[in-house]
Parts: sequence; structure tokens; C-alpha cells
Amino acid sequence: PTAGVKLTYGNGQGGAGCAGIRSLVYEFHCSPPSGVGMPSSVIEQTGSGCQYVVQWSTEFGCPIPPGVSTGFAFCFLFFVGFIGYFLGGTIMNVQAKNMPLSPEAVPHIEFWRDLPSLVKDGCVFFYVFCTHHYNKFREQYGYAPVSTASAEKVPVYNAPSNHPAATL
Repeated sequence: PTAGVKLTYGNGQGGAGCAGIRSLVYEFHCSPPSGVGMPSSVIEQTGSGCQYVVQWSTEFGCPIPPGVSTGFAFCFLFFVGFIGYFLGGTIMNVQAKNMPLSPEAVPHIEFWRDLPSLVKDGCVFFYVFCTHHYNKFREQYGYAPVSTASAEKVPVYNAPSNHPAATL
């Protein structure tokens, strides 16, 4: 945004001097030295509808400089490194270790073959761990399902006739 950001909330109810629909508009103007800033003015515009305009000078109304985000850079470098690991490792195994160009030339092939079962084992471990601690928590703090048989045995409190609750 070169001129700032405009945020509009509309479809408010009319009434109290407003013949039409109420709306609220925030105008965030670019002002880097202001930091977060504060609203500088609130303008009420009346007419067929009521519109309230809040003008706010802040650094967040300024344009974002073009460039690469940190997340994109991380993902890009991760995938380039991942591909480089597989290609570079395979080439090294074929040329330096005289291995034939086959799946066996992939670096750490046994790890990659075991990875699906390792992920499954990790998920099962996590599930068992959480289930165990959840049940332990329920036992420690006395949480248990309420049965209808035990609910019938709960005594009913009858307030004395002079108690305020007896008049309810």
C-alpha cells in the first residue's frame, strides 16, 4: 500500500440519529517513526448513514518492501539441500565407491527404507504416551463417567423453611 491501509466494518445497525447503516473505517497512514502509533482523530460523518472514520498514523500502514520472506528462503534452502544430498551422495557413491547406479547407491538407503516404520513407531509411542498420562490424570483427580445408577443415590438437599433458597 503506497497511501496506507483502509479497513472498513459495515452493516451496523442504524438508530440514535442515524437514518441508515452504521460503518466504522480505520485509515492507517504510513508513518515509520510512529511505531505502532495511536489514533490521531475520530471523525463522525452523518447523512444517509453514520460513518465513523478513525485516522491512525503507524508504521504498519507503510508498504512492505519486495523481497523473499524468511519462510520461503527456509523452504527453498531445505529442498535444495535435500536434493543436493540425494544427488551428491548418489554421485559420490557411484564414482568414489564404484557402486552401480541403482537404489543401493542412494546415501543411507537403509535409513530411508526404515523411515516409514520409524514414523509409525513414533506415532504409536506418542499415542500410548498421551493415553497413559490422560488416564493417570483422570485417576489422580477422580474424574470418572457418571452413571445413572450412582446419580439416583445422590441425596437431595431440602432447605429449611426459613432459608432464602426455600422460597425459590
